[in-house]
Amino acid sequence: MSDSERAAQQYDEMVVSYATEKERNIFSSLFERPSTITRLGDVSGRAVLEDGLDFQPDRSVDLVVASLVLHYVRNWHAVFSEFRRVLVPGGGVVFSTRHPAMDWQLHSVEDYFAVKQVTETWTMLGEPFDVTFWCRPLTAMTAAVSSAGFVLEQLVEPVPGPEIQQRDPEVARQLRTEPSFIFFRVRASLRAEPGGRM
Repeated sequence: MSDSERAAQQYDEMVVSYATEKERNIFSSLFERPSTITRLGDVSGRAVLEDGLDFQPDRSVDLVVASLVLHYVRNWHAVFSEFRRVLVPGGGVVFSTRHPAMDWQLHSVEDYFAVKQVTETWTMLGEPFDVTFWCRPLTAMTAAVSSAGFVLEQLVEPVPGPEIQQRDPEVARQLRTEPSFIFFRVRASLRAEPGGRM
C-alpha cells in the first residue's frame, strides 16, 4: 500500500470524528491554521493550489499550500519536484509539518537523524484510530526542499498567542515546551532546472 493510499484509508475511517474534533481542537483552530495563513501573505489575484496535482498544467500556479500533509509521504524530493513543475518561476510553497523535535522525543530518541515510518493511535470522540506517518530530521526536510530547486524564505516555530493561553493554559504550556508543528515558506529558485527549464 502506498503512503497516499494508507493515509487516505486511515483518514476515511476517522473522517466524522476528525472533522468534529478539528474545529474544537486548539492545536488546529488557534495554532496551526492561523500560523499557515500568516505565511501566505496577500493572495489577491494569485493562483493558489489547495487541491491535487494530477492534472495541474506546468507553470500554472503562483503558490502551493500543503498544511500538515507532507509527513504522510516518504519521498519529499518527488513531491517538491512536482510542486516545482506546477509553479510559475519564482512561485512559492507554504507548508506545515510535524516538528522534528517532537518526533525525536516520541519516536526516535535513539537516532534523531533516522527517517522512519511510525504509527500512533489517536483518540477522537472516545474512539481510537491508527495514524501512520514519517518522522524525519530538519536536515532531511531542508535537503529535500533544496534538491528540488527551492530556496528557504521562512522557517518558523510560532509562539502560542494569548488566546490559547486564555482558552487552555495547559495547551499553551505544551506548545511552549513540546513543539508540535514547524512552518516553512520556500520559493522556486530562478536558476535553470536540470533539462534547461527555469
